[in-house]
Amino acid sequence: MSPDTDSVAFVLNLLRTAIGESFEERNITYYDGDPGVIPHINLPAIVVELLRDDDTKASRSENDLTDSLVVKVIFNKKDDYTGEKVDPLNLTHRKIRRTIGARDETTKRYYPNTVKGVLTEGLGGDRRIGKAMSTEYGVVERKDGLETAEGHVTFQLLQSFNVN
Repeated sequence: MSPDTDSVAFVLNLLRTAIGESFEERNITYYDGDPGVIPHINLPAIVVELLRDDDTKASRSENDLTDSLVVKVIFNKKDDYTGEKVDPLNLTHRKIRRTIGARDETTKRYYPNTVKGVLTEGLGGDRRIGKAMSTEYGVVERKDGLETAEGHVTFQLLQSFNVN
């Protein structure tokens, strides 16, 4: 499957291009699917997963494909309580909120280097975002005992294509 037809690879590439390889001088690791166990040295991380896909016949020559995806922004929760420079007004949840949906104060639009900025402004081509995005925040106890702060953005990616 080429990155052009694989929605996860497509979104990962957009995010990597817009957000980049580092956040506050720390390397970001990008994952195609959640590995469950993420070494702490690979945090922060951005994960894109396909939750489901629906293929609908739109006409004799066209199909509509709806991919339900989740983008996970993951930080090490331990960063909130270790080290000498812990800023109580800039904890991991705030960093996650900014990475997902920081907005310009004047225009109220998402910045182009945020998850929601990429999804609402950066898709291009014949793909479009569904009518709604939902975001959940929380703390996750991972399989290896690592505690992570996470933000999950769930959305649908819509695409129509010819089947002839």
